[in-house]
Amino acid sequence: MKNNYRFWIVLSFLVVFAAGILGGVILEQNILHPKSKRQDHDGRRDRPHFPTLNEMEEVLALSPEQQDRMRAVFQQNEDRLKKLREDMFKEFGSLRDLFLQEIRDVLDPEQVGKFNAILEEYRAQRQAEAERRKNRSPHSPQKKEDKGESR
Repeated sequence: MKNNYRFWIVLSFLVVFAAGILGGVILEQNILHPKSKRQDHDGRRDRPHFPTLNEMEEVLALSPEQQDRMRAVFQQNEDRLKKLREDMFKEFGSLRDLFLQEIRDVLDPEQVGKFNAILEEYRAQRQAEAERRKNRSPHSPQKKEDKGESR
């Protein structure tokens, strides 16, 4: 009879232990660190996108002449977007520099030194984050470093 109680006590401890592990795994995966619901299995965002040239060629059954003209349209707009991005980064840089100068104008010389140290720490953290993203595992997509991060 005594062995029967021991069996049930040991079994109860094992069940509670297994339930704790299972609960911890579920809690970790679904509540503490849930995967973004907007990403599919290869890490890309799973959201509607503008049709690609290849998709249009297939669905619309474009003639070779239309395909060539469509490629030219895509390239022309890619060039426009590239120029817009470059102009935007330049404008953001100018605004950032103006913002930082206005902050420095409010501070006394000692505070400016401390502020510059804060900025350097921030830049080092940004650089470390950029390196971390750059060195991701081969299974996850790698992003190019932001053009606005280099100074």
